[in-house]
Amino acid sequence: MSASIHKKHRVGALAASVVATLAATSTVDAGTAGPVQFDVSVTVSSNCVISSGSAGTFLVGTYDPVSANATAGSPLQATTTSVLKVSCTSGATSPVIRLDQGSHPQSGSTDAAPVRRLSDGTHFLSYNLYKGGYTTVWGNTGSTGLAYTGSGSFENITLYAQVDGGQSVPAGTYTDTVQANIDF
Repeated sequence: MSASIHKKHRVGALAASVVATLAATSTVDAGTAGPVQFDVSVTVSSNCVISSGSAGTFLVGTYDPVSANATAGSPLQATTTSVLKVSCTSGATSPVIRLDQGSHPQSGSTDAAPVRRLSDGTHFLSYNLYKGGYTTVWGNTGSTGLAYTGSGSFENITLYAQVDGGQSVPAGTYTDTVQANIDF
């Protein structure tokens, strides 16, 4: 056998020996540690968003002080679900939607018992906003606001408006601006 063939054979045998040794070693030295456990945590925040709906303006209707709305017992009433939208974290049970007194509150009006007025710039027309029908005035405090439970998606909020009957005012367009907030 020539020296180069013999050298190749020795290198090949040495390589085979190393592979066999490594195979035997890795089997002997292989192991598993554990199991070990760890927790993964995330906190879901309570959050709410309030915005104006598609209409942005509550068009109550046409007030007729001479005939249809001439007496105190004949107010102008209207309902809308297109002015106010709210979304709160699903399951949030403490949000309260508050409505302020408006831009032209009557003397003696308070956040707890607002007496709102529409104005043409000179004259005033008394009205109010209600929650759940026309019996409970929607105020600007935790106890007079609208309690809300979050669903996780935007919902239209029902607003009820009533312009008191029996008010003699000149013809024109009467407006008010009311600010809505949500506490959560």
